[in-house]
Amino acid sequence: MRYVMDSGRLVEKSTGKPAEMLGFDFSKPWRGYVASDYEGYQCPVTDKWIEGRYAHKENLKRTGCRLLEPGESRDAPKRMADERNASMDRILGE
Repeated sequence: MRYVMDSGRLVEKSTGKPAEMLGFDFSKPWRGYVASDYEGYQCPVTDKWIEGRYAHKENLKRTGCRLLEPGESRDAPKRMADERNASMDRILGE
């Protein structure tokens, strides 16, 4: 589970329920975890340098791009071949 601070209270991120309702044990020492930011990269579309999560998200919006789904790049050659074959069938059928 992931917890976030909301108005000074620790709540579960996805549900918003207070941590004590979810059995969070406040008697044990608790260490927060800070997720590291994205490393900078050069956008393959615009060649601009993108630094951090927010810039990454905004760059995807601005360029109309999206992240690949798991397995999508692995399945791309078969999908492209299927599309090419369907196009050829359509052309030859006309």
